[in-house]
Amino acid sequence: YPIQELHGKTATLQVDVDSVERITPASVEDVLEQYGTPNETILRSQIQLSLKRNFERENDVVMLNQMYTHLGNTLELPIPQRIIDRLFEDLCNRSQESESEDGNLSEEKKKLILERVKFITKRRAITVRMQEFLDLRINEKDIEDQIRNIAERRRMRPEDIRAEFVTEDKLNQLGNMSMEQKIFNKLKVKMEFNENQFSDISI
Repeated sequence: YPIQELHGKTATLQVDVDSVERITPASVEDVLEQYGTPNETILRSQIQLSLKRNFERENDVVMLNQMYTHLGNTLELPIPQRIIDRLFEDLCNRSQESESEDGNLSEEKKKLILERVKFITKRRAITVRMQEFLDLRINEKDIEDQIRNIAERRRMRPEDIRAEFVTEDKLNQLGNMSMEQKIFNKLKVKMEFNENQFSDISI
């Protein structure tokens, strides 16, 4: 016990209960009305479909990241140093503003930021090369699909997701994510997995 004088002593704890709240589960009828579903059978089907879509979406995210890891480990893409330096400076400034009172970053922190910068720049370079190779373009529908996927994953409204990216000036990031998804969708049928791990891709 944190108070030294009470160590090893017996004490009596008195608690005054001011109020008690009881949670009453909603009835099936209330749930149907809330979701605008005509009956329980349809609601169950909607829930099953939603769970299936969530699983497929999360599985695609894992596969997409494994694809980029594989491409990053096998492709040699020279990244201009000026691009690395510019992004490194930007991320360091952001980190200083959010985490450090005196504005100084440790060498360990700078090392982690540099590793992230190299990862980001190479991933972007891969995206550009694959976009050119596959002759892909993104349009407004692709952006809307990406917004909807993010909204479903985060349990938010699509309009709130769009507003977030606009407010934080991250529309370019949203475009990059849309292009990555389009590249993945194009190559998905050509991917090979061994023991649940990405193995190879034939282009």
